[in-house]
Amino acid sequence: MNFGFTFGDEGIPEPYFYVTAYPLPDSLPELELPADATWHTEGFSGAIVTYRTLIETTDPAARLLDLWRVLLSAGQKHLR
Repeated sequence: MNFGFTFGDEGIPEPYFYVTAYPLPDSLPELELPADATWHTEGFSGAIVTYRTLIETTDPAARLLDLWRVLLSAGQKHLR
């Protein structure tokens, strides 16, 4: 699994955090994501949350950690 940040790219032209796995288990994108996160499937497959959306929340750090914890836990189950 990869957890990261990018300043944007051709597919998403604004800064965002992402979580991906390779190979991506078929069942992982069926997982319901925490608020403000979405599944991205063009160019790469993974969960994303934009920086702009994240900083508009009351506690951006807690929101990002929640996303990472949910996906790490699901990834551990599905990648074994």
